Amino acid sequence: MDMWNWLMDCYVDRSLTLEDLEFVMRDEKAARNLWEEWSSDSCNFVEHVRGEVKSFIKYIKKKRNE
Repeated sequence: MDMWNWLMDCYVDRSLTLEDLEFVMRDEKAARNLWEEWSSDSCNFVEHVRGEVKSFIKYIKKKRNE
């Protein structure tokens, strides 16, 4: 499962909120924690997590505005 689909599942299940995801964009520890929940591979985790979260936030905000 790719991270984007995992984020969607967590968002739908309400185990992650939009506010949680936005916090990941500002806080390295939150990004690390999210990465560790998703994968045991820690290479380039911050940039990968933030890249995935950034596009996911844009998607959720777009859906809210529709």
